[in-house]
Amino acid sequence: MDMRQIRHFDALYRLRSFRLAADEQGLTHSALTKSLQRLEADTGLSLFDRTTRQVVPTSAGERLAARARELLRGMGDFEAEARALKGGMEGNLRIGASPQPAESLVIDALTRFTPANPTVRVAMESALQPDLIGALMAREIDFAVLGWIAFEPVHFEEDVLIEQLGAEPSVIVAREGHPLVQAGAPSEAYLDYPWAAAHFAEEDYRHFPGDFAVEMKRRGIPQLRLESVSASLELSRRTDILTGVARSIGERAVERGGVTLVEYPFEVETRYAILRRRDRSLLPAAGRLRAEIVEIARERGWRGR
Repeated sequence: MDMRQIRHFDALYRLRSFRLAADEQGLTHSALTKSLQRLEADTGLSLFDRTTRQVVPTSAGERLAARARELLRGMGDFEAEARALKGGMEGNLRIGASPQPAESLVIDALTRFTPANPTVRVAMESALQPDLIGALMAREIDFAVLGWIAFEPVHFEEDVLIEQLGAEPSVIVAREGHPLVQAGAPSEAYLDYPWAAAHFAEEDYRHFPGDFAVEMKRRGIPQLRLESVSASLELSRRTDILTGVARSIGERAVERGGVTLVEYPFEVETRYAILRRRDRSLLPAAGRLRAEIVEIARERGWRGR
């Protein structure tokens, strides 16, 4: 068997039609049929049920479909890396980022990177640190960008290169005209209102001072645990719900209007870092995007770099 047969199998599995699959692959109906017959002969398996008007995968076809997609994705990555090693800035780039840098630092870097590299396709996964490290170790992403009030211990530390980007203060975001803003109330009083946060986990309570953390947990703060920073900010803009973000994100929200920033009653910082595998050199496109991220961190003058 060869990769062409795998592509033909995948096309028929997805489209469930010999005519549509043949058109997609640039083949005649007869050529596609012969390719699938050869694949079935090579594997000794019946992959599709042709007794109905619609092409239906057999149980064997269903099980092999996921493997076929993995092979095709791997071949695409192989071809992209080969082109990149020749010096071409094209192909696929996969990165991961925790919620705050996903909506600020990485987006700002992409606004510089993309116009200069229009043939590079970028996919970004937003997740928490454990999932990002798992994806990095599984070689599912080229590098990860972390940004949170504290980093968890990094497992596989001997295999991971950690590039610290520095830290910036975190702030409370409240709508303009919020009762506590108008009253000039101390930050502690803001616990009397509901909070929203992106990807907040139970272990995150320990990153706040003792009494404050105990009170947060007692009141179930944050009451809204969302998938994105943008959603949390929008709730703060429209309602009396509060959220906490890095200052750079908060200042951008203020520019859009409708919110104001309040200082925490203690020092809270959002720390940033890039993680990548020690045993894997970044391809040119990934290296270029990483350089843009590092440059933006430098321009912002974040502490601790």
